[in-house]
Amino acid sequence: MKELKEEFSKRTLHFKQLHKDTNVVIYQVSYQNSEAKPWFEVFKYKTTTMCPMDKNYDPNEVVEAYPSDEHFGVWAWSCSNVESLDKVLRTKFDIRNEKLAHFLAKVDNYEGNGPKRRQISNATVNFESYANDTANP
Repeated sequence: MKELKEEFSKRTLHFKQLHKDTNVVIYQVSYQNSEAKPWFEVFKYKTTTMCPMDKNYDPNEVVEAYPSDEHFGVWAWSCSNVESLDKVLRTKFDIRNEKLAHFLAKVDNYEGNGPKRRQISNATVNFESYANDTANP
């Protein structure tokens, strides 16, 4: 199976995978060579067959799917900040409490915010305890 790339660039954008499991995938997206604030693309984990337009087309090969423009709002969402990501994870994926804290701690590390405490979904979370945790809670 062809897996999603952990990091790649397309046109003027740079994509960095923050999380992937069999339910949800999260990428941090930023403009290349820019100080503009990054945003997040979160989507349901899906597999599909290769696109016939792919130069290495193999009709039997299964690939992990990255959403196209028409998938956003259906099974993929763009989030301008961590609070928006928090809301999408809670409402579209039913990810809550400790597991939500685990996802958002990864996001905080990539944004360079470091360990901190934050009020999320009616629960105070100590991100320091989750920031170095590699196992899914």
